Amino acid sequence: TSGFTVPTICVLGNHDYWTDGHGVTRELTHHHYTVLRNQHTRLRLRGTELTIVGVDDAATRQADVARAFAGTRRKESFLCLSHVPSQIEPIAEHGSGLVLSGHTHGGHVQIPGVTEKLFRRLGHPYLKGFYRVDDALLYVNCGVGSSSVPIRAGAPAEVAVFTLRAAPPG
Repeated sequence: TSGFTVPTICVLGNHDYWTDGHGVTRELTHHHYTVLRNQHTRLRLRGTELTIVGVDDAATRQADVARAFAGTRRKESFLCLSHVPSQIEPIAEHGSGLVLSGHTHGGHVQIPGVTEKLFRRLGHPYLKGFYRVDDALLYVNCGVGSSSVPIRAGAPAEVAVFTLRAAPPG
C-alpha cells in the first residue's frame, strides 16, 4: 500500500499546474488522496462533522471561492485549504474557520525589516505564521521546498501538525 491510511485531502499549487496539473491530480487520486478543486467535502471524525473546503490555486487563476463554498451552511466552522494565502479575505466572508495556506515559502530569505515590507508592497501581506482576518484564522506554512530561489534563510522548511478539537456543546 502507499499513501496515508486516514482521509487525506489536498489542493494543488502553482507548481503542480505548471508541471502537469492533470497528471498530479491523477497520481494523488490513484493513491486515494482527495483533491478539492473549488469544492468542499464533509468528514465525520469522532462523531463530529467537519467541513473541509478546497480553494483551487489563485496564482494560476484557478481559484473560485464562491464555488468552493457553494452548498456549505452559512457561517458554519470549516477547515479551508487554499494554496495562496491572498484568498483569505473572500474566504473569511464565509465565517469562522481555520485556513491553511502556503505558496510564499516564508519569503525564502528573511531580511529583518525588508522581506515583509517587500512582500506587502507586492500585494502579499501574509508571509508566514498566523493571521486573524475577521473571524477566520489563517496559517501560512513555509513548506518544505523552494522554487526559483534555491536557498532559504530565516524561513526554514516546516511541516506543521495541528490537533483539531470540536467546540464544546452550546
